[in-house]
Amino acid sequence: MEKLDVLKQGRPLDCDLKVKLYYDILDDLQIAYQRLDLKALSLNEDIKRIDDILETRAIKNLLFRTLSKRNPRYFMIILFSDERFDTHAFRNKYQLPKIEMVLEDELKSLLHTHSGAVSIIELFHDVENQINLYIQEDVLKQTFFRFHPNDEDTLLCIKTKDLRETLIPFLHHTCHIF
Repeated sequence: MEKLDVLKQGRPLDCDLKVKLYYDILDDLQIAYQRLDLKALSLNEDIKRIDDILETRAIKNLLFRTLSKRNPRYFMIILFSDERFDTHAFRNKYQLPKIEMVLEDELKSLLHTHSGAVSIIELFHDVENQINLYIQEDVLKQTFFRFHPNDEDTLLCIKTKDLRETLIPFLHHTCHIF
């Protein structure tokens, strides 16, 4: 299957309101994106080629919180999916107390999402700016950045320059590079 056969321009015709909101944001900001429908890929061959198709490595989005019940601090951490996140090193570098993964109920209240669907675009729902954004330096060195638009069957790919210069400022978050 050729790259051009699987990459689509624009939004799908059929998506729920929340996913539509994310496409509206990208369109309003005039951020060009390509869409990869994962259902269109054969699991045996093409799924292994996603990095090549999108010209970018897979990432993971982790959401942590400090253990404070009264005043927790939140951290969205984006790094390559094949790399281990060292919570101890992260805590030491930023002088943080112990941290833990945010649980399902808190994900829903903070970002209106669920495990497995967390992505940078969900920071749109963090209107109180509670979540600190940390992105691995090498992720930002790539030409393209990919993320789910709250739909595990779809990947969107945008220029990393658009992520840094347009999307993150629109989301009113500061990008800390680690």
